Amino acid sequence: MRRTLAPLAVLALAGLAGCARPVVVAPEVRELYVRPAVRPGELSPPQRKALEKAWPQILAGDAAAAEKRLLGAMRTPVAHLDTALGWARLRLGRVEQAAADFEAAVARRPEDVSALAGASAALARLGRDEEAVGLLRRAAAQAPADTRLSRRLAALKLAVSERLLPLAAEAQAAGRAEEALALYRRCLEAVPELAPARLAAAELLLAAGARAEAIALLDAEPNRERGATARLAELLLEDRQPARALDLLRGLQAREPADEALRAAAARALQEVENARMPEPYRRIPLAARVTRADLAALLVAKVPQLEALEAGEPPLAVDVSGSWARPFILRALALRLMDVYPNHTFQPAAQVRKGELAVALARVLDALGHPPGPAPVLSDMSRNHLQHAAASRAAGAGLLAVTPSGAFEAWRVVSGAQAVEVVEALARLVKP
Repeated sequence: MRRTLAPLAVLALAGLAGCARPVVVAPEVRELYVRPAVRPGELSPPQRKALEKAWPQILAGDAAAAEKRLLGAMRTPVAHLDTALGWARLRLGRVEQAAADFEAAVARRPEDVSALAGASAALARLGRDEEAVGLLRRAAAQAPADTRLSRRLAALKLAVSERLLPLAAEAQAAGRAEEALALYRRCLEAVPELAPARLAAAELLLAAGARAEAIALLDAEPNRERGATARLAELLLEDRQPARALDLLRGLQAREPADEALRAAAARALQEVENARMPEPYRRIPLAARVTRADLAALLVAKVPQLEALEAGEPPLAVDVSGSWARPFILRALALRLMDVYPNHTFQPAAQVRKGELAVALARVLDALGHPPGPAPVLSDMSRNHLQHAAASRAAGAGLLAVTPSGAFEAWRVVSGAQAVEVVEALARLVKP
């Protein structure tokens, strides 16, 4: 998963570094004039009249007349008139004075949409686009139905990313890690959904040994973007948090069900979740050179959840399983008739499993769950009278067990733990509804 997903961020950043031109200030965006929203009783009749006459003058470009009218209507700062005065001065090009007007208005009314939008416009003109984004985000949050604000916010965020990302990529390429990280952080403060910057910053933190901080940074990605989320899941798996990783990966799979890299990552996470619940001998199965009958019973019962819905009978007497770590799995496999005891009523938990016995267990699961048979191959080394022929043909026809190029099944082959895990996981996928 790491080799497949990580280059996405690198390519995105490289493209920005190579194509975008660094700018000193945000590119000018056509101003969005937001009229102050006056509630009943907030202005006296003369003040309301002054605002009603001044606002059209501001929009028409006669901002000097609007400024004079507004100043004449207030001896001291008056709510909404002070904001309109800021808009008039912004239209006149007195940007620093307008910024001071808006800053004072926001300080008195922190959630006033017009004051916030005006302050954002003034700061953007002054080249303080990161601060401008924060103010306009607050304005858009107060008026979510105003699409003009959201469009203006998107334009400002694009300006910030186009300015900061190339600088950060350049610093990173030059080995100035601290400078690059600071630039990525500034970019994310303004544009938190920018996943390439988040991935790049996380990798810098990991390289610096700040693993917990990198995980927190990736976890804060607001849209659960594929690259950042997959990397987060990978780190959580390494930190032995498989359940959390599995939840994240399944969320990604719901959006991209055909993605093989995600499927493999989710399978690994599921394996880790299962292992965390299981006794130590179960966790050692994938490393075993030879899988035992106890191992096979445990794998079938643990990895094929569809078997849980089946009604089991009374398991046959098995006189040698009471001391086995896999006793509950063995009894369940026996009750479902997935495996058998020997004529002397022993199960022989430690006996090694060969390919023919594995085929019998797989065929019984397929039959118990009603899975339709596939095209039966001709097995060159097994006659139809062979006790395991039908099961071998069923398992091979389902694509669970392979035959040699000459058609030999080789039922005598010893099965390793890794092979058994792979086959049983394939079985679980095959019978999944």
